[in-house]
Order: sequence, then structure tokens, then C-alpha cells
Amino acid sequence: MQSIIVNQPAKQLGAVIQEILEKTVGIKRIVFISAFVGLRTVLRIRDRLLSHRDLGAEVVFNIGFDMFGTSKNVLEELTQWNCRVFLTHNALPRVTFHPKIYLVESESSAIVIVGSNNLTDGGMYTNFEAATLTSFKLPEEAANYRDFLSTIGSLVSPTESGTTKQLTPNLLSALASAGLVLNESESRRRSEKQKSDLAASTHQGAQNPFDAVAVPLPPLNGKALRTRETEVRGMPSEIDVTVASQILPSGPLVWEKKLPSSDVLVATGRTNPVGGVRLTQAGFKVAGVPIQQTLYFRQLFNDYHWEQRGKYKDQEHTFVPMRVRIGTTDHGIVRFEISHKPTGEAGQGNYTTMLHWGNSFSPKIRETDLTGYRLQLFETPGFEVDFFLDIQLEV
Repeated sequence: MQSIIVNQPAKQLGAVIQEILEKTVGIKRIVFISAFVGLRTVLRIRDRLLSHRDLGAEVVFNIGFDMFGTSKNVLEELTQWNCRVFLTHNALPRVTFHPKIYLVESESSAIVIVGSNNLTDGGMYTNFEAATLTSFKLPEEAANYRDFLSTIGSLVSPTESGTTKQLTPNLLSALASAGLVLNESESRRRSEKQKSDLAASTHQGAQNPFDAVAVPLPPLNGKALRTRETEVRGMPSEIDVTVASQILPSGPLVWEKKLPSSDVLVATGRTNPVGGVRLTQAGFKVAGVPIQQTLYFRQLFNDYHWEQRGKYKDQEHTFVPMRVRIGTTDHGIVRFEISHKPTGEAGQGNYTTMLHWGNSFSPKIRETDLTGYRLQLFETPGFEVDFFLDIQLEV
């Protein structure tokens, strides 16, 4: 028996679990127990789990939905997997189902992870989390493994009871009718309201004494899974971005670039404006590692609703609201179109993503020749919108 600590975000538990699922041969049982479950996160592991299921593995989920931490869309998705899915919930409002345990068992080994990590992108990749990974050699350590499982047996081998029920379409319908689970769009609307309320309460001159520090992003799902996520989740609710606070936001720098003339609608010689900012590598590093620009920005804006548009089959678009300052002028909140076309890279390290100035904001860009200015993009947690775009003349 051997135990190690997985300390996140230095080591991401999601990557650890993916590696276990990819490298373990002859898996017999997979059990995921989590208080909250995210749609994107289960889609990230879907194909790997179902491939093991098709080879004979038993796949079991035991999950919670308290505090709207698991959406109706996630549960609808799981009902289609032909796996055993249980929901655990106590109707007493002061009681929350909160464990997080992940088990992968094969003929020759068993791995049990117990920690704080929910089965969400935050829990698996970006949050501060800690988990203990304990591995057993089988059959040599079968007795130790049985003893270990005996302490968590009711969780890893769930059965129907007053507080644990197997997920069925009828149960899901009853939960939705009772308002106990919400659609992703409803959850997003609730989250945005909470963010707005928090911003209103903290923008009266008070500043958060803690720093916001950039962390590695979760991996980007493939196009097929991103399409599936859009189908399941549907269109998100619109965010009201008409009001801006009197205090400019602060947060971690997530990208910067010295602007060439073609990015700021200035034509010089044979160089024509491209209508926006090309989101290039620009020498930018996260935690000392140069970003991979062909994926980084699509990952950075992954939480927004992307859809396929334009003449290219692989071209995606979304709209991201940002607070904008140019020089000393605060332009408030602007919703910018972001486009992403993976084939634009063409094997040459080219840019694949662009921020479009748009018809309404382009005149403000043309007011001053911004060639040579530095554009900095900050992530701004706790404010009306998630990003602050700042353009200043380098001194």
C-alpha cells in the first residue's frame, strides 16, 4: 500500500485521474463520488469511462445536488451513459452531501483518492485542493484494500434508501418539478446575480486584501465534446453589463501585447488592419511557461457560449464582456466578439484567435493612433465582468 498527496493547483487531480484511466489495464470497477458535478468535467472523461464500461467495467456515480451544485443538464447527460448513477440527499436543509472519493479497481491494482476535489473543473484543475491517493497491489494487498473500503463502503457501493436513490428520468423530473435542480442557464443566472450583489457590496471603496493569482487552465475539450456541451447546456442567459462601478477592477495579468498598427485599425504601407487584436503568443508566460496560443485563449474564454459561425467549418465565435480603459478614459463595459479557428495555425504557430473591435467600438480605437501601445488583459474576479482590458502608452 502506498499513499501520496495531490496538492492542487501545483498538481491537477483531473490530469492524475485521466492518466489512471488511460494507463490502467483490465479495469473492473470505477466509482466516482462527488458533492457537485460539472457538465464540462464529465464530458471530459466520458469517452474514456464508456470505453472501460464497454470492456466490462462497472461504472458507478454517487453524487449530490445540494445548493444547486449539480445541474439538471449534468443529470440528463448521465442518464444516457448506461451506468449506475445514484443521488444522495437529505431533505433537512442543514445537511449537505459533501464527500469526494474516486476509485479505480483492476485485477492487479486498486487506487482510491479521497480529498476535497469535486468533480468540476474548479475541483479538478484550478481550485486550491488536496487529496490523498492510496494505491494497493492486488491480490497481495487485498486484505488491506478490503479494510480500507470497509470504512467507506456505503459510499462506494450505494444502495437504495431514504436518502440515496438511483437516478431515473422519473426521479429527475420530480427533482426539477420541486425546484431542487436547475438548468445550467438558471444556475448561471443565479451565479451572475450573486456576483453582481457581491460587487455592489464591495465597490464602496473597500478592497479585497488578498491577491488574485493566475493558475493553469483546465484542458480544452475536443470539438465534438464542445458541441455536445452546447447541445446539453443550451444557450446561457444574457448578462446585464450596462452598469459599471466607479472603481476600476484589479486582478492577475493573463496576457499582454505591444500593439502593431494592423491591430489598431491603422493601415501602413502594405499592411491592412485586421479588424481586431490577433491573440498571439507575444512572449507571454504563465507560471514561467510560454502559453500555447493556439489553445490558450479558447481555454481562457471557455465558460462563454461558443457557436459555429462563418464560412469555415471549424470556426467558433463567442461574445465576452470586458471593462475597457484606454489611457485615462474609462469606456465602461464592452461586449467583444472573440473568434477561434484552429486551422488558422496551419502548422506554423500562427494565431488562431482574435478579439474583434466591432462596429460600435472601432471609432473609439480610431480616435488615437494606438500603434506601439501596450494592451494588457486582466482577469477580474468579484467585479461585474470577468476581464479588464487596459491599453496604455509605454513609457
